[in-house]
Amino acid sequence: MSDPIMLGTEKEYADCVLRLIDESSSFIDDIRSRKIKFLTASSRCRIDELIESADSCEMQKVRSIAPSLQALNGDLSILLKKFQIIKSAYRTDETLKSFLGDYTQNPSNSCSKLINFIDSSITQMDSVIAKYSDVDRAKKPAHTWIMTVLSNHSGDSVYKKARKARLVLESIRNLIGELQGVCHSSKLELLNIRNTASKNLSKAGRLTYKSPFDNNQEKGAA
Repeated sequence: MSDPIMLGTEKEYADCVLRLIDESSSFIDDIRSRKIKFLTASSRCRIDELIESADSCEMQKVRSIAPSLQALNGDLSILLKKFQIIKSAYRTDETLKSFLGDYTQNPSNSCSKLINFIDSSITQMDSVIAKYSDVDRAKKPAHTWIMTVLSNHSGDSVYKKARKARLVLESIRNLIGELQGVCHSSKLELLNIRNTASKNLSKAGRLTYKSPFDNNQEKGAA
């Protein structure tokens, strides 16, 4: 007899994998279509332009945002590459044996690796969310200062610099708003996929993998 199916049925396991691939593709496509970030370093994107604009701004309070944008750029790159890796593996082999192991031979191992990948993706997504929250906090003092300048100056060089700086901040605000929507939507779907896998694995009662998200979910349910 074959090993008991760890995820309820092999079809349910395959469905979870397919949902993960679909979400990975959707996230990459959303980020790329909005020109927030591209997978190829040779292509300039909005976040690259904003880092350059902030770093070259004549207003110090705006220049101070550049490091936070660079940190966001780095974490977003890691997340995109992570999703791209599993997409590429799926294109080569839809069973993802090389990535998650052979489910038919060891369901427990494949399911553990699946949930492990989802959990690590959620962790990286949280890091991206934390980084764009840092950017949002960093731009608030700059916004307050710019509005003060604009309300007290008219037509002089400081006023013109403040107007240019405000345009940079508006572009940053727009990018963060779009990124926030994409990330929160994607994180919700990742959590849903993970919950589906976790419930079925709990029924089987043979999973030894302990997720860092399990305790949080239990607390939330209490």
